Amino acid sequence: MDVDALDFSSPSTTGSAGARDGNAAAYRTAISQTITGLAILPGASVWIRWNDFNATGADDGLAVDDFSLTPTLAGDAAPYVASTTPADGATGVAANANLTVTFSEAVNVTGGWFSISCASSGLHPAAVSGGPITFTLDPATDFTPGESCTVTIYAAAVSDQDADDPPDEMAANYVWSFTVASLAAISIEKATNGEDADLPPGPAIPVGAAVSWTYLVTNSGQTSLTNVTVTDDQGVAVTCPQDTLAAAETMTCTASGTAVAGQYANVGVATGTPPAGPPVAASDPSHYFGITFVINEIHADPSNTQGDANGDGVVSATDDEFVELVNATAGPIDISGWTLADAVTVRHTFPPGTVVPGGCAAVVFGGGTLAAYFGGSVAQTASTGQLGLNNTNETVTLSDGVAPVAVATYGAEGGNDQSITRVPDVTGSLPWGVAAAAGRAYVANFGSDSVSIVDLARAAVARTVQVGPQPVAVLAQAGRVYVLHLNGALFVLDADGNLQAQAAAPLLGARALALDPLRNRLYVTGEESYVSVLNTAGWQEIARFALPGPAYAAAVNSRTGRLFAVDPQQDRLYVVRPEDGAVAQLALPPQGAAEGGQGLAVLDGQVAVADYDAGSLTLVADTTCADYLTPVAEATATPTQTPARTPTRTPTPSATPTRTPSPSATPTRTPSPSATPTPPVIQTKIEILWPHGGADVRDADLANITAYLILPGGNDAPPCDWSPTVRLWSARNAEPAYMVAVGEKRMLTTNGRTFPVWDFNDIDVSAARDPINKLAFFVTVDGVETYHNVWIHASDARTLFPQVDVPSAAIRQRPVAVDARIEIVWPHGDAALSDARLANITAYLFAMGSKQALSPDLAWRPIVRLHRSSNNDPEAPGSTVVGTPRTITVEGGLRFLAWDFNDIDVSLARDPLNQLFFWVSLDDATAFTNIWVHGAEPRTIFPQPDILNSCK
Repeated sequence: MDVDALDFSSPSTTGSAGARDGNAAAYRTAISQTITGLAILPGASVWIRWNDFNATGADDGLAVDDFSLTPTLAGDAAPYVASTTPADGATGVAANANLTVTFSEAVNVTGGWFSISCASSGLHPAAVSGGPITFTLDPATDFTPGESCTVTIYAAAVSDQDADDPPDEMAANYVWSFTVASLAAISIEKATNGEDADLPPGPAIPVGAAVSWTYLVTNSGQTSLTNVTVTDDQGVAVTCPQDTLAAAETMTCTASGTAVAGQYANVGVATGTPPAGPPVAASDPSHYFGITFVINEIHADPSNTQGDANGDGVVSATDDEFVELVNATAGPIDISGWTLADAVTVRHTFPPGTVVPGGCAAVVFGGGTLAAYFGGSVAQTASTGQLGLNNTNETVTLSDGVAPVAVATYGAEGGNDQSITRVPDVTGSLPWGVAAAAGRAYVANFGSDSVSIVDLARAAVARTVQVGPQPVAVLAQAGRVYVLHLNGALFVLDADGNLQAQAAAPLLGARALALDPLRNRLYVTGEESYVSVLNTAGWQEIARFALPGPAYAAAVNSRTGRLFAVDPQQDRLYVVRPEDGAVAQLALPPQGAAEGGQGLAVLDGQVAVADYDAGSLTLVADTTCADYLTPVAEATATPTQTPARTPTRTPTPSATPTRTPSPSATPTRTPSPSATPTPPVIQTKIEILWPHGGADVRDADLANITAYLILPGGNDAPPCDWSPTVRLWSARNAEPAYMVAVGEKRMLTTNGRTFPVWDFNDIDVSAARDPINKLAFFVTVDGVETYHNVWIHASDARTLFPQVDVPSAAIRQRPVAVDARIEIVWPHGDAALSDARLANITAYLFAMGSKQALSPDLAWRPIVRLHRSSNNDPEAPGSTVVGTPRTITVEGGLRFLAWDFNDIDVSLARDPLNQLFFWVSLDDATAFTNIWVHGAEPRTIFPQPDILNSCK
């Protein structure tokens, strides 16, 4: 409106032209006016403008100073809806969205003050929260994707809270609407070689054969998708024909690869982006089992006089034909429906239920009545009545009904009244080590995890037995066969291949083994620079002999007892004295670090080394070695200092995993003429860890450690003349625990008391210089049930939260040894450490040195025990808890076993001065476990060494 009373005319009407001082009283005029007839709503704006126009005879300018505006409240305004979420007309609203209504002022709402009505899903009651200005409506059910919805706020049910009435209620109903986002979804169906193999084992595919994967991707939503991609978790390259999908549209993506041995699993993941909202994704696993089947022997021309191959007492040129097939895979294979064909047609279809165990054979004869037993082989006659094998120029094909699994072709050699056999006969893939004894050869098949026993007189395989993963060396002597694996596992077989014992050398990258029958020792060498010495009574490690480098071949001269080992990296022949492990070296011609150093033999005092790179043979007369070799003796251990206090800080990290082995018992020899009674139970306690030079943890490279042995139930030392083998074990963070030293006994006198202690000198603690690392130490005694304490050596005691391990596979055969990992310590009610009274603990078992968990299909169910100790005290006898096995299924469908220990008392750790240590053992297998440290406050503790009663 135009308010004339506020018009301004300049008071300066005379005088010469020029500038005027607008602040001078002569040139100012104060004006004011009350403006009526305006109603300004809350939040609205009002403008006051002065328009300057050209007045006749005056060219003055206008300035407005000291302006003020005083509004007058004319009375109460009715409440109204100021804003909503979603806004009126909004699209792409989530189906599970909440609604908000904001009023202009504080209001009271009564009864059915709103309604939500949607085109497809109808009325939606909603829970109300908030107020009195902003209210949130949480619909009881989700909206239907793609529908439109209308919300009405009823004026009669909304009134303001002030006392200035009327008006009190809203002037009119408020109505707004929105549209729900269309449903976005994607699905994927993955197949391996045309089979939907969501669960293992999936199709059996020959190793080296082509594998094809298809991924059927469907836009299963109601809106279009862009940026559609398919990925595979095994790094398989997936190709798709397009990257957009309309609603209900499908496409097929493809990938290919080459089959590998054993169980294989991969997961396809499809993702797509809708017009609104986050991307959508779906996954589908698939499996196959890589198999190795070989056509091992073909008998196309039975002898006219001695050709009764099928054992029915009748010599037949057709019935006695046979084809022998061998399953060189680790597990059984169902070959039902597979076919055997010659070059012309299918001659045999394997009937339902035909299963060939791993390492075993199936023999198909032309006909006749089969003998009752064929050495454990699956024996059948041709389903067509004959094999029809040509004596010359024939091709035999084994097919799984889709593609050939194995093919063998022969020429004129097939017609000589005898069978023709594969060379080597029945051995698995990648035969590596070989040994011979008593008319038999033993071949370690690295690629198929087996040992083939060859009858040298018949030049045929008598049996193939499964062993552990990746056997690298085999030794046959005195009726026993020793099979060494790359991970240090040792299988001991009898001459017929029956398993007698299993053990594990704590040495990864194992390559060679040698037997010293006079000292009952087995030496194991490999990529690490030492010899692991095992006794042949209990298969425990009794010593380690340090070497200047790795050793890929080893042999013992039975005349001198010396151990010889070849280092191909430094071209050296190491000569090890068995009494003390002293080492001498001889230079060798070039061996070749990659392939050399594997040929070594000893006979009648002569040592022969095959020089791979040099192409020569080196001969050494061991009987003269002492004349020109100067062994380098091992350093003499010095007693461990006993400081006034222990300078190594022992932190108390909560949930800090390290690993602790549970070694098997080792019989202890007593050199004294009269045997000292061996205590049935002993407690071991690390009392001192002294870094060299008194260095701080962050600076120390080496340390000396002293441990006490204590009889349970008191403070008594063990017998003075008892000299067991005492071992120190160490684990870094979550890495496998390993034995680092064998202790040296020393008699200690303190406070007038004398008792034995065991020293471990020059122990490497350099890893703890990095504050992210922690070292755990503990001590065990061979041949005695041991209850130990745990010593943590670290420079930073902060709490770490380890990630739960995800298995890479689940194995169905019993492993040689296991890694037992505590994965979860879960206080009840998710309580803090300072409040928790009880906790549930879960442990996983893995094959030693791997992340291969135990399958629920494995018949072996070990007794798994949870151990605990507190502070610096050893474990209390009889305090173990037996776990309960449980099956876990992870993404991709992998199923494996875990062991639960529920309702474990952790209340001691509520006191910040206390900490608890947990670890796991198995009753009937060697276990390497982690240690879980549970404490409410990671403060350093300085334990005082115990003073034991004098020994007797």
